[in-house]
Amino acid sequence: MVTWNGDQIANFTQTGLMIRSSANANAANAFVHITGQSTDTRFKGRTTNGAATQPTGIDRPWGVPIWLRLTRDSSIDTGVRAWYSFNGVNWIEIGRRDVTLGENFLVGFAVASYSDSQYARVTYDNITVTEFLPTPTPVVAACPPAGGFPLLASGWNASKVGPGNTPDGNVVMVDGSAARLCGSGRGIQTDANDGFYYTYQQVGSNFSSITTRLGFWNPVADGTGSAQGFAKAGLMIRSSLSPGARHVALNVTHSNGLQVAVREADGASGLTELRSRISSLNAPIWLRLTKDNVGNILVFYSFNGSDWTSYGQTLDPLGFNDGFYVGVFVTPRNNNEYADASFDNISVEFR
Repeated sequence: MVTWNGDQIANFTQTGLMIRSSANANAANAFVHITGQSTDTRFKGRTTNGAATQPTGIDRPWGVPIWLRLTRDSSIDTGVRAWYSFNGVNWIEIGRRDVTLGENFLVGFAVASYSDSQYARVTYDNITVTEFLPTPTPVVAACPPAGGFPLLASGWNASKVGPGNTPDGNVVMVDGSAARLCGSGRGIQTDANDGFYYTYQQVGSNFSSITTRLGFWNPVADGTGSAQGFAKAGLMIRSSLSPGARHVALNVTHSNGLQVAVREADGASGLTELRSRISSLNAPIWLRLTKDNVGNILVFYSFNGSDWTSYGQTLDPLGFNDGFYVGVFVTPRNNNEYADASFDNISVEFR
């Protein structure tokens, strides 16, 4: 949003982005906007057709110019999130609300002068509408593993790290962009004796980032036991394949939400969690680990693969320079069980 005159008309003059089930006056909608003379950045909406409009979030009076964005959590979910930015790169979330939209709905701009005798005028630029990418067909793999060797794409390897069940686990990875892992192991442990199944590349100082979407997972794939709260599936950067190696792991858990945990030195006891766990988050979810020019690891998650939320970073380089590992992993946190995880949209980027 570049310019507008609403701050000269009335306090409740509004303009912004709207997702709406129809053009009917009582239609369900989500609306992120700035207001007139107060210039607050607000998010509100109507959950279903005919329902009352309810506020969801409000931020400070930033005025124009400002960037606005509305995103959906998935193509089948009712969740809509509102964001604003000052540069179109770094986005701040205002809030999330549920909106029943139906199969076909409207997206666009809205402006209301709140005055029968005046018009509100607004100018927008950098307009984009983005569709969800088609959900990839999951790779099929037996879990518990039926024997045989891992099926891996060129440049990838797989192995059990630390103690686990026999057979170790298995992975089917056809083209390097999707993988189905089945593995056992005692989990990522504070005693520096980790156990999990890992599909990885060995990389060097030119590594930039690894990204994936965790489509779904099952913490007890063999159905013979109870799921452990800290069974995990996600991304990992690791100094070696030793059970006590230093690492950064970004993962979902069975009952403790999204988590990022760091072992800062090889063989060190204890794990540092960079941020509080987000108990409401689980698959499907996008995950990303990035190494900056200094060597710090930056952590992100996303609901759609386009809008990324920062989830912390290491404050000191952990020595991931040459000959370290990046990849996806799964663990049931039990040596006698197997967990199953389906990853897609896997990409490893280099500088």
